[in-house]
Amino acid sequence: MEDEFCRIKWNNERFITGEKGKRLLDVLRENGIFLSAPCGGNGKCGKCRVFVDGESRLACDVRVSKDIEVCPALDEENIRAVSSEQRSFEKVHSPGLAIDLGTTTIAMAVVDLSNGEVAEAGSCINHQRAYGADVISRIDAACSGRALVLRGIVQKDIMEEAEKLLKKCGLSFTELEKISVAGNTTMLHLLMGWQTEGLAAYPFTPYCIEGGKFTFMEVFGSECSSAEVWILPGISAFVGADIVAGIETTGIYRADATQAIIDLGTNGEMVVGSRKGLIVTSTAAGTAFEGGNLRYGMPGTDGAISHVEIRNGKCKIETIGDAAAKGICGSGLIDAVYEMRKCDIIDRSGLLADDYRRGYVLSDAERKISVTQEDVQEFLLAKSAVRTGIEMLVSRIGLQLDELSEVYIAGGFGFFLNLEKAAGIGLLPYALKGRMSAVGNSSLKGAIDALYMWNSDEFDKIRAMAESFELAEIPEFNERYIENMRLELNE
Repeated sequence: MEDEFCRIKWNNERFITGEKGKRLLDVLRENGIFLSAPCGGNGKCGKCRVFVDGESRLACDVRVSKDIEVCPALDEENIRAVSSEQRSFEKVHSPGLAIDLGTTTIAMAVVDLSNGEVAEAGSCINHQRAYGADVISRIDAACSGRALVLRGIVQKDIMEEAEKLLKKCGLSFTELEKISVAGNTTMLHLLMGWQTEGLAAYPFTPYCIEGGKFTFMEVFGSECSSAEVWILPGISAFVGADIVAGIETTGIYRADATQAIIDLGTNGEMVVGSRKGLIVTSTAAGTAFEGGNLRYGMPGTDGAISHVEIRNGKCKIETIGDAAAKGICGSGLIDAVYEMRKCDIIDRSGLLADDYRRGYVLSDAERKISVTQEDVQEFLLAKSAVRTGIEMLVSRIGLQLDELSEVYIAGGFGFFLNLEKAAGIGLLPYALKGRMSAVGNSSLKGAIDALYMWNSDEFDKIRAMAESFELAEIPEFNERYIENMRLELNE
């Protein structure tokens, strides 16, 4: 029997066992080690790279056949908390916890309900990424019998990160009074263990979209807290509670003039409206803005290239945390494509110049990091989806882009986003320049607000005001999408 298994030393920390003949990626998953695998482990994204006995390999491409030593090739665990609300206090008198459950990252904040202050904020990776980078991959995994595994993963992620933040405040779970959770519809279904079959096919019907109040045990599978948990309501299968939270915290549903929210995440959710009503949609932006499907892509962690500037043929970069460059995140990609187009390294069709067919090198100090032709293609797909979506949404209500009074750009990397370059490269309409503002993680901010609105029906009012529609319903969508694939500089 022992001959059927191999010993694997993981990251010089512990030993695990794996069945001979199994993929290393699957063996690691079975032992609670969840590597990034945006492609679902199909050998396409290159993100599950590890060192096997010192040799760089893809975990999805290695069959366990003998005892081996395995180390991760890239440490992405130190996600930065990009919250402008974070402060430090000697004592939290009435603790609450707000959570934004994202597809790529989970952000949360410990809040003192007695004075409205955020005591600690932090983020961690959503390790469900081992089963794919987007919601479609997660839904497929859940419908294929892995729903309990996915639920266990995200429960563990939340509990561990929350415990870290509470300890920094000198608190424990037993002292928590309230917990609010926002997130996209799929992530909340996976957290709650709700059936996902309705999300997998038209007409995309959620098992539960209204949210509600639950016990700590019902949500997290633990009895370590008596705090009530509020799962915030969503709008549709692809416009979830994270967007409802963003609508609440920006206040566009109370505005006299028409405003908009654009969430630069995997689902590309968008909202246009005012106190008279809201219209919402989502577009398949993909994972490029969160570092997915890029050769050297990574989330917004220490070492991620967040800003790029090319002057006189020389490339200057900035990284998150001023750490050594490990890869490139969404804001860095946007900067890089803008600068490369400005310097004619990329033409208007997105094709790299002959001298850069193997990629444009951003950094080669400790690790060679470049933007490849495939990366540019991923950017174009995401850029066109977002740009076409906002144009179609505004057109749907009979307005022109320049009639929007304010546009809020939401998303985890919002604080690093250069709006000038985003508009300059056509990701965001140039007509909106001067009326756009980055609001960062509006979902987390809305979840924080919910802690003070515990008995309010405001979130349900927002949901009732919103009309959801599919971009595919608009005949000219495909034509406009193709037009927006071009890289036209706007200056």
